[in-house]
Amino acid sequence: MSLGTFSSDKWRPIRITTNYDYFEGIAADTERCTKIGQIVHDSANNGAALTCTEADLLTPERIKVVKITTQNVINFLSNLLKVRTYLRNIQIDDLEGLVNKNNENTDLLMVFHSRLSNTFIASAYGDRYELEYYRPIRGVVNINPKYIPKAAQNYNDTDNNYFNVILHEITHALGFNSYVFRQFHSYDDSTFYKDPICNITKFGRGFSFLVTPYAHIFAKKRFGLDKFVGDDGKSCPSGIELEDGGGVGTAGSHLESRTYESEYMVGSDTGQPTPYLRLTDATLAVLMDSGNYKVNWAKAVPLVFGHPESINGKPIENFALNPPEIVLPSNYIANDDADFEFMDLTGFDYKHLGIGGWFNDSSVNCSESYFGQYCKLKDTYYNPKHKKTIGTQLADFQAYPSPVKVCPKGQAILPGIITKNPCGEYKCNGYESFEIKVNDEIDGIKTIVCTKENVGKYFNFSALFDGQIRTKRASCPDPERFCRTMKLTEMNFNKDPLDPKTLVLEGEPQAPPEWSFDYSDVDDEIKESKRTLIIIISVVCVVIVIIIASIIACCVCCIRKKKKSEISETPIEELNERLA
Repeated sequence: MSLGTFSSDKWRPIRITTNYDYFEGIAADTERCTKIGQIVHDSANNGAALTCTEADLLTPERIKVVKITTQNVINFLSNLLKVRTYLRNIQIDDLEGLVNKNNENTDLLMVFHSRLSNTFIASAYGDRYELEYYRPIRGVVNINPKYIPKAAQNYNDTDNNYFNVILHEITHALGFNSYVFRQFHSYDDSTFYKDPICNITKFGRGFSFLVTPYAHIFAKKRFGLDKFVGDDGKSCPSGIELEDGGGVGTAGSHLESRTYESEYMVGSDTGQPTPYLRLTDATLAVLMDSGNYKVNWAKAVPLVFGHPESINGKPIENFALNPPEIVLPSNYIANDDADFEFMDLTGFDYKHLGIGGWFNDSSVNCSESYFGQYCKLKDTYYNPKHKKTIGTQLADFQAYPSPVKVCPKGQAILPGIITKNPCGEYKCNGYESFEIKVNDEIDGIKTIVCTKENVGKYFNFSALFDGQIRTKRASCPDPERFCRTMKLTEMNFNKDPLDPKTLVLEGEPQAPPEWSFDYSDVDDEIKESKRTLIIIISVVCVVIVIIIASIIACCVCCIRKKKKSEISETPIEELNERLA
């Protein structure tokens, strides 16, 4: 331990504790809804006045759901992240009314509030930082009561959407935030990186990248590029693109939705009870680049969206910067312009079915700020193929199929399948072919065999739609892409994804990082750090005393010299007068 830090030199699994005094009403909080008709204020919307309804009141059942889900998130994070163990108590003396003022044996304290808002499901941020390494040691979580589900959730649940909401917010408090990026540093040095963010303009659109070391490794492996070049020739090291859309709390503090669509640190929630969002190597890279977290990559999963190994083992050409409609493979953007017979809402991973377009292009009002950028760059970037429907601003207006149905492990959806039960069991035969079961409303279960020879060829089946049985067409994707995608989607990492030399689907598995929850030697470290601190303080005090004594001695010496000079000068003056 050095002067200026209370952190250990040893890395251990992170210890996160919570305080619910404000959330439960134990401590007074005037912005917590306690009765119908009460007026509170939306801190995320310039303090706009809001009226509490029954849906905004916290019940014991809702409180229990939040506390259990949060503990599940904490358990997950303690198996994912290591930090330099914090060797001091985390104080909350500045927060009025809290009962537990002394928080021992923790690396991060999260204080929960209940907050009504029309703009967020939950929000969080760090508000106290370790002195030397700038790691957050205290944070605030604001929970919007009306979005609390009926049951607690965990990582592996079929509906884990709210688990991901809490995980997302605590990740912000860990330092995934625009105002913390500029305090990122290496593991071995607390000196901040000089230029962690780099900006260029391409196709008239602004791009902002986190270009710290692990972000660069991630981008280089993903896009196959060492640098990104803008319209004017300016270049940036390849890095992780940051969100440019949304409000103040979204832009710059999330992964770009257009590029990392299924990652849990994008700026929007699916709003559906589906296990869709994923904690991937993109977020691992950001947390590692903070210099404050070492990761257990075996707990994370690949970001399949745009993954080079999901297609043919090669990066998607121009994926990072070029217009998505031009460069993205089939099923990334929904084909909902077509008639029902040819409509295709199957997602890029063949695991989800979703809604594509949210707006009709013909009804876009360019005078609205929401569509301003779209109207400016519609033909050159956002909609060069003039699709009839477009997506949301956060997705750069791309009609990505937003999931309403996600298949369980071992099941998938063929392109074009739209039925009540679209998922069917599949079996891959290497990368050459696969078999999949399709639900036909008339003929029952059909087995479709997809090979290299029938890629893109249509077959008919009967589907129930709008209360009627109708003929629908579906097709076979490339077996290599399908089977690669299934492998990536249904696995955890078995080797370090941020090792420049590794491939996800090739090579021997690596041993995961050692992970021990043994904190038995922390007390000895705390005692030693206190002794060290006492010695440091004592030395500083002695030095100060010596300096003060030296100053006093110098002053006394100067005074004596001055008096001596005055005494010696007087007789000489008198003698000169007498001799005159």
